[in-house]
Amino acid sequence: MQIRFLIIIPNKSNIPKSDGIQLGLSKISILHEAPINEKGESLFLENLLKDEDLTKVMKEDEIRSLFDYDYYTRNVDRIFERVFGKEG
Repeated sequence: MQIRFLIIIPNKSNIPKSDGIQLGLSKISILHEAPINEKGESLFLENLLKDEDLTKVMKEDEIRSLFDYDYYTRNVDRIFERVFGKEG
């Protein structure tokens, strides 16, 4: 998630790339300071959605899409197929 975040923010067309890099890095540092709820889940997403600097350059759905597990697991079946062969 962190790498994707650092790639997307600097490439936002409405801010200079150097500002995007700085913004991305500053938000990544928040991850390590993010509180954890009673279920042991990070509140990083909630903190990002409340961040005024970030919400000026990214819409809520763009921020939420960074936490979409389908994006990160989209090739799992193909990887298993390559490693273990096709089912059959």
